Amino acid sequence: MGTALRTAFLHPFRMLTSLRLCHVLGRNSSRGLPIQLIYLVEACTLLSLLRKQKVAHVHAHFGTRSTTVAMLCESLGGPTFSFTAHGPDEFDAPMDMSLGLKTERASFVAAISDYARSQVYRWCPWDDWSKVHIVPCGIDARSVNSEPTAVVQSKRFFWAGRVSEEKGLPILLEACQRLDEQGVESEVQMAGAGHLRESFEREISAKRRGCWQDMTSVEARVSWPIWSERDFMLARPGKQDVEGPDPRPIDPRRTLQERRPQ
Repeated sequence: MGTALRTAFLHPFRMLTSLRLCHVLGRNSSRGLPIQLIYLVEACTLLSLLRKQKVAHVHAHFGTRSTTVAMLCESLGGPTFSFTAHGPDEFDAPMDMSLGLKTERASFVAAISDYARSQVYRWCPWDDWSKVHIVPCGIDARSVNSEPTAVVQSKRFFWAGRVSEEKGLPILLEACQRLDEQGVESEVQMAGAGHLRESFEREISAKRRGCWQDMTSVEARVSWPIWSERDFMLARPGKQDVEGPDPRPIDPRRTLQERRPQ
């Protein structure tokens, strides 16, 4: 709060402009004005940090809260900003997230697919379309083995991601149950965290006793040696439904790079 008061004292006109912007954001948002004022306080702190480090541009991932803070920071006199339109949150509630306003004020927008770009197009003026560029999700080529490792003969699957509704984990669980019913043994290793993790673990315990290995403890350290040891990697089921017909997820790219079936 001290940083915000200091910013208001040193730059009163910019603070007034930013407060007006907060009013617009609050009017669009179902959460109202108070949460926008909290973002403004965060933007003041961000502004102080960026100036100390002499940062000239800020890029935010997802067109949600992080972009709100970056936009308010720019309004306070901070560096220019851009953001990645990833989905699904900003596409589910584009007006609530002020997606059009953020696109208007941003230097550019990186959309992860043709579908993502089309969603941004829907909520910004035609004059701003030239700001929106397709930048697909990719992988760091330095992390990829130059020669693929041999595929071990086992029926093992590996899944990694955020444990939430849009990732479609119940579909994966049902598929494994069908394999069981057909007498096909399989092993699924998973790494991830999220608000549904506990519920999903209970489901696994009840229906897939001993067949799932929880690798959540190493989720922050999942490396290419781990990826390359698996026979199969599953692209997250259900993801296309929330990101459109052209999501271009990272998982299939990894499997193709390692020459693993999906």
